[in-house]
Amino acid sequence: MALIIRNAVTDMEEQYRLWGANCGPTALAAFLRMKVAEVRPHVEAVQGGRFLGYMNAGHMVSAIRQAGREPWRVEYSRGEVQWPKERGVCLIQFDGPWLESGVPFKARFKYTHFVASTGDGALIYDGNANAWMDRAFWAEKIMPVLQKDFRRATGWYTAVVIEAR
Repeated sequence: MALIIRNAVTDMEEQYRLWGANCGPTALAAFLRMKVAEVRPHVEAVQGGRFLGYMNAGHMVSAIRQAGREPWRVEYSRGEVQWPKERGVCLIQFDGPWLESGVPFKARFKYTHFVASTGDGALIYDGNANAWMDRAFWAEKIMPVLQKDFRRATGWYTAVVIEAR
């Protein structure tokens, strides 16, 4: 039986309508135990005053600092699935031809997704479901749907793991 905690971020849908808050801001809110509206100033501050419609790992680290927390673990990997030891945010990279040599590095950024995570990935928060759920359920039910959104995706891994105090 899967553990699912729905509507974990109570203002997610409203903030999506107001300013386009997507997986980055919602994962940040879940990680920091804040509302999405409360993380908006931090996200906008690190993106030049307005949300750009996406967040990369640098934006996420800076937004965490802006919120008064200090990242203590930021790991980049290629092809491995890693999770925060305690609680953190992960940038998921979808595998595909955009990762092949010769393809501009920036091409890969279109094929990423942020989630929050607890205890070695025991629970995953995914804004697409607006829920904390156990990793097995997330991997079986949510990830295949997301992977279909990225034509030619062949898999995924955690490209960046960020934890903060």
